[in-house]
Amino acid sequence: MSLNLQLAGAGCEGTNIQQLYRALILTSGHEPPVLHSYDYSQQPEVVPEVYDFAVVQLALTRFPRVLLPEILGFTLAYCQTPTLLEVCFPHQQQALPFFKLHRQLAESQLQPLRSCILNYLGLFPEQQQPLWQRVQKGFWLYQRQMQICRDGLQKKMATPRTARQAMVQLLLDKAPVAIGHHQKVQLQGKTLDLWFAGLPANGNEFLLALTQSEYVNKKSPQHSRLLVLFDFKGPMFGVLDQSEIDIIKNWLNSGLEEGSPEAIEEQQKIVVSNNNLASVSRQLQKKYVNLSNRELYYYLVNADLFPDVLPVAQAKVRNRLRARALFNPLPFKHYSHQQFDAYIDTIYQQEISAYQPLQGKPKISRDAYIWGAGADSSYDFD
Repeated sequence: MSLNLQLAGAGCEGTNIQQLYRALILTSGHEPPVLHSYDYSQQPEVVPEVYDFAVVQLALTRFPRVLLPEILGFTLAYCQTPTLLEVCFPHQQQALPFFKLHRQLAESQLQPLRSCILNYLGLFPEQQQPLWQRVQKGFWLYQRQMQICRDGLQKKMATPRTARQAMVQLLLDKAPVAIGHHQKVQLQGKTLDLWFAGLPANGNEFLLALTQSEYVNKKSPQHSRLLVLFDFKGPMFGVLDQSEIDIIKNWLNSGLEEGSPEAIEEQQKIVVSNNNLASVSRQLQKKYVNLSNRELYYYLVNADLFPDVLPVAQAKVRNRLRARALFNPLPFKHYSHQQFDAYIDTIYQQEISAYQPLQGKPKISRDAYIWGAGADSSYDFD
């Protein structure tokens, strides 16, 4: 945990590495969606190999207990290897603050990491050899993924974008300044602002909606109304430069329509993928549905070994909350900490007010009461 905090820059004074990385992204002209959002995974310009590398790292973090040897080896390779940008562009000067701080953090953690690995192996003297092999597998997993990313990125740079990919990227680039100015324009019953807000996840659907609209002339693409908007004296003249207008022209001339093989294949992939994921999820969850709370507890405390139990547990919690709302509703409509504290205080004051002190003189002594209480207690235990 200490190594993780140091590598994340949490122990650094001043600007941490996350802030520098964020600044690097923004200065490059990109504003990526939030990492955990669906939109993030749907960005058309993300190289698949790079995305897979990130998924591998995320998968390792989900199983720290089970895959600790692999994680240690993976981290060691991370600390000894330059960043992906430095690997892919070795001839460019990477003197920016992010790369400098990244290298300092990684090098400073090499010795503690090596000590951590030796200490871990020392805990299991009879299993040192297989554990060391697992550490090595984690190390080579990182090296292999880095090589795959480099090859994928170089291939991506050597391969020109399709007209559809370029058009989706153009829409994505213009979305931040376009949103808020197209509330009255609609495509298939949805405002243009909503279409822009849904990018990049709805990129293919956006283009299909455009091809079906009055803005595209399928018979004569060069005379499409979409191009007229950006012509001299057009309402959006000057919004796009010539290279961006050329992207629209190339897309219009590429013949991408709703029934084209490319569009159909893309939509079929999404449908098949979603159906497969739903089917697998249902099958995995069946074995937990009829478990008692006692039996379910084991799987929950070992959720890193049985992650498919979580949806079943969430469903149980939702059912309990619904039942509580029906049979034991809250004494107030909307919950807040202040209202809850006031409610508890009201109950407390009611109990104090209801207290009735003993009237009259006790008939027996205090010692007799204590003896009687002790006798009853011992009788119960006997």
